Amino acid sequence: MIYTLIFGTPVQSSDKQIGRLERIIVDNGIANQVTINPGLLGTERVVPITVLEETSADVIRMNASNDEWKAFAAYQMQQSLSNPVEDTPNLSALTTDQVVAGGITDSSHPTSDTGARRTQRTVGDTSVVLSSRTKIVDDTGATKQRCLKGLVVDTGRPQQLVLDDDSAVPFEAITLLDENQIHIGGAHQAPVLGADQEGITPTLEQPLAERGVNDDQIVSRGE
Repeated sequence: MIYTLIFGTPVQSSDKQIGRLERIIVDNGIANQVTINPGLLGTERVVPITVLEETSADVIRMNASNDEWKAFAAYQMQQSLSNPVEDTPNLSALTTDQVVAGGITDSSHPTSDTGARRTQRTVGDTSVVLSSRTKIVDDTGATKQRCLKGLVVDTGRPQQLVLDDDSAVPFEAITLLDENQIHIGGAHQAPVLGADQEGITPTLEQPLAERGVNDDQIVSRGE
């Protein structure tokens, strides 16, 4: 099923407005949850995408009773730094290859043994929470600043980014994905892990012929 998820869209259940779509949660490459914000007097809650019946840019209809709505977990993303001077938390950054393969570590939310940041989350540690404040960074050199407006997903799999200028970008164009910014238009490269880097033996000084490489096999790699 194809869902068009636009931030700020009114969410209704049984012809009653519950609130507005606030965030989209992507976990291991699947958009499987959203949050709905009922406003100042209510509680923003995490809702599985499976309870959404109909979605458009104008309205989202949810198949859940009032009791079921109240039973959904409250969204919580509280963070506190235990030692901000010595332990500066890293930005959570995922390459597209990591998202698709599921090999994700959320470096912006270290465990309590690091002493860097203690976080209470009602979403998984491998989840990336997208919102209208998520910036789009175009690595092709475009200078116009854009933000994420929403996401088009098919059976949970993201298909397109909808930007705040109403343009659409294929999800495959993403090269870096985190909660604060999404990079598009860059080169896709698998990350080199520290352990792999230590095992690399320099061979640049060795002639190509001695390394068993002919001219047809030469491939240039970017940094």
